[in-house]
Amino acid sequence: METHERIQGKARRDDEEVKMKLDSFLPRTESKIVFVVVMVCYTWTLTAFLNSILRVFHFDMTAPPFLAAPQTHPFLCAAEVLVLAPLFESLQLIGIIELARFFRAPSWLQVLSVGVIIGFLHCLWLDDSHSFRWSVRGIAIAPGFAIQAIAYLYWRRVSWRLGFAIVLSIHALHNLIPSIPLIGYGIRHLW
Repeated sequence: METHERIQGKARRDDEEVKMKLDSFLPRTESKIVFVVVMVCYTWTLTAFLNSILRVFHFDMTAPPFLAAPQTHPFLCAAEVLVLAPLFESLQLIGIIELARFFRAPSWLQVLSVGVIIGFLHCLWLDDSHSFRWSVRGIAIAPGFAIQAIAYLYWRRVSWRLGFAIVLSIHALHNLIPSIPLIGYGIRHLW
């Protein structure tokens, strides 16, 4: 049976190993804003790349389902994309990671489990007839959630609250560009 000191030493070595592997991809500055922007660039690049590959093979890329109808409530849809989705999905991400940490899963498995679980959840959606549909959209966005998981693990060493704020910021900023047409449509139809 391992003693408490050996367990803590192993955890420190695991943290150092993760930090060494991530250092080549992370910004060289301590600025959290630069970190968030760089991570959003990574998520956008991977998502666009996978979207392109999936479209080459003629997979149907469904639009994300909204709680409110975009034609009648575009500002509610924009709020859903910019506030609700980042909040709830970031909490899911952290919950998956913390559950995996509780079972002492290695860091790579924590990141992989986030990408697979949240990606799978984005593959399923309810249509208007309240039946489940399948889409490959989750495959394209799974790496973005894996990057957010890496960001959470990186900043969790400082504080889980800071890690949550970083992940929430990455997700909201990532969703900003798709919400611009919704906001534009809402502004055009105000008058």
